[in-house]
Amino acid sequence: MRVRDIAGAEDEPRPHVRGKGNAERSVPIELVMAELLHAYLDSRRDRFATPAHLPRDAALLVSTYGTPLTRNRLQHLVRCVYRRAGIHDRPAAPTARRTP
Repeated sequence: MRVRDIAGAEDEPRPHVRGKGNAERSVPIELVMAELLHAYLDSRRDRFATPAHLPRDAALLVSTYGTPLTRNRLQHLVRCVYRRAGIHDRPAAPTARRTP
């Protein structure tokens, strides 16, 4: 994702993502999530001494070195956070979810 992919009005942010089949979608998110994204971008400007306005084609999420996060690295980080929170990242087997 790029900085330009965060779009929409202040009260209804809708990030643009690429889904299955490379189809573009606009996904609604909670206002608090949008506020967190903007706070992250502000902190990123401070940490990496970047210009006040990031270029629209800049990567949205970056590593501690300022390089774009890959899909695999982001997936790894999310799994680590899940494990630390005690959340299992694999759903239960379908047979375990059936009700009699």
